[in-house]
Amino acid sequence: MPHRPLKDFEAISFDYGGTLLEPFFMPVFEVHKKSIQQVFSDDFSFSDKAIAEAIDLADDDVWKGIQDYDKHYFFSEEDWIERNRIALRNLGVTERLDERAKHMQDLWTGITAEFPQELKPDAKETLEQLRDRGYKLAMSTNWSDPSESLKSRGIDGIFQSIQFSIVPGYRKPSPYMLIQNAMELGVNPLNCVYVGNEIERDVAAAKRAGFHPVFVVNEGYDVPHTEEGVTVIHELKELLELFE
Repeated sequence: MPHRPLKDFEAISFDYGGTLLEPFFMPVFEVHKKSIQQVFSDDFSFSDKAIAEAIDLADDDVWKGIQDYDKHYFFSEEDWIERNRIALRNLGVTERLDERAKHMQDLWTGITAEFPQELKPDAKETLEQLRDRGYKLAMSTNWSDPSESLKSRGIDGIFQSIQFSIVPGYRKPSPYMLIQNAMELGVNPLNCVYVGNEIERDVAAAKRAGFHPVFVVNEGYDVPHTEEGVTVIHELKELLELFE
């Protein structure tokens, strides 16, 4: 179905993982669950609900000690291991806690290395055409510095503003990074668009920043219910219909 063009916008900001990059091969929760299953083997007896709650509480606890750090602070390996320790304690685990927390981190590292996220096939061409049409392009991502990743994929020179953070208060759904994009580009937020693949983070941040949200539905994922004012696409190249 043809899209109605989005007019009077000057800048387009993008999420990275799951938007310009292919989504991870399985939901992050499932990776956590898989690592816990492997650590406990036949002794695994935790429900999905218990695991999710334990991880959420661990995230909150870890950030209590570092939430005032610089916006570009990124977890060290020991930070991740401590998060695992807290999650396991929340599940009632007391025996071999350090060993199991370290094992969980080793499994996570191995899984993510085995299944790296690749640039979507239509991403580079879409970005280049949007740039050539005169749009200012930016990025805001809830992760570490993407510079080397962008360079390795040949899209490092496309963005005029890059924001990144995993720190609460800066990371999405906070509008902070998107507002920074708009300021660095010299464009009113109301004339900006944000493209992402998560309702609770990307669409929420866009609305809070005054950006128009464009939601990307990845293959194999259901189209969620979205509020009025959200543009939904299934492939990045559809942006070329939206921004003529």
